[in-house]
Amino acid sequence: MRFPTLSVSVFVLSIALTVISTWLSSTYCAFGFGGFQCNGAVGEIAGLLFAWSMLAVVLIPLSFMVAVWRIVRWRRGRPIKKPA
Repeated sequence: MRFPTLSVSVFVLSIALTVISTWLSSTYCAFGFGGFQCNGAVGEIAGLLFAWSMLAVVLIPLSFMVAVWRIVRWRRGRPIKKPA
């Protein structure tokens, strides 16, 4: 059985994208009475940053559970070496 690289990669990538999105949002954006607004070069992707932060709330725990379950299945599928 192969190591579940794809499941672990999706989890790590979603964490990395959330860290980058959070940094951009905290640096260039604000949420106030006018809604979610960004300044500067990030102003064009304000909707994408907001959508990712909403999606990450669901995607990160889900991808974590899938990755852990795949690792458990991978670990159980490996033959156990008995001591001689």
